[in-house]
Amino acid sequence: MSDFTDNLKRLREKNGLTRKELAEKTGFSQSSITYYETGKSMPTVTALCAIASALGVSLDELTGYTPLSEYELYKNMVEQIAIPTEDKKAIKTYTVEECEDGKIKIIPSDDLECTFNNKDEFCSTIKNTLHRTKYLMDLIQYKALDELFINRASLQFFDDDLLKE
Repeated sequence: MSDFTDNLKRLREKNGLTRKELAEKTGFSQSSITYYETGKSMPTVTALCAIASALGVSLDELTGYTPLSEYELYKNMVEQIAIPTEDKKAIKTYTVEECEDGKIKIIPSDDLECTFNNKDEFCSTIKNTLHRTKYLMDLIQYKALDELFINRASLQFFDDDLLKE
């Protein structure tokens, strides 16, 4: 069973509700509640909200969702990066490793590692790198748009001159 199906049954029973009573509180049929609890069917987002409300719990508690820590989020991001090498014959990937002394290492597939003193320094560095990358991407995008508009304006001017002849 999934976290959701286990949680739904546990929370329903904790609230002292039968499937029929939960169905009445949510406006769904008893068979829908049974299907949700047994995993035969999954509720829509709207249904999840109604069930969570009827049980007096958050969607996170109902579904068993646990958000990632900032460190886990950035670790996952770094480990999903795959960059072609200059010769385009290989893909460079990265592994994030937590050392016994609390230091964090980023180890690329070419073995040139980068070490951070702790998780906070790692997260801060990755966050700043992402901000700089976004800033540079925005600059590239604006420059490309400027060139597009300049070229378009030039073409329009050129077309207008042709029309006059």
